Amino acid sequence: MKLGTGTPAVVTGGASGLGAATTRMLRARGVPVAIFDPDQEKGRALVSETGAHHFPVDVTCDGSVDEGLALARTAQGIERLCVNCAGVAPSAR
Repeated sequence: MKLGTGTPAVVTGGASGLGAATTRMLRARGVPVAIFDPDQEKGRALVSETGAHHFPVDVTCDGSVDEGLALARTAQGIERLCVNCAGVAPSAR
């Protein structure tokens, strides 16, 4: 797949960890990125750094995902790539 301005992406959990690294990599290649992450502070910081879009989406809620997709599509067009980095399970040792 050729990555660039014609391959809009959605990155769930995109404001931290693996998701943030993925967002940075895609943006470095010119890919429009919609970050779906409930952390507004980290989302705003990554938007300032990369020029991505941030939407405070809760991936465990269908309505939130639907709303986020509608906003992302308005901002950058239909997504052609989705990278799922959102962690929704409780952590444990």
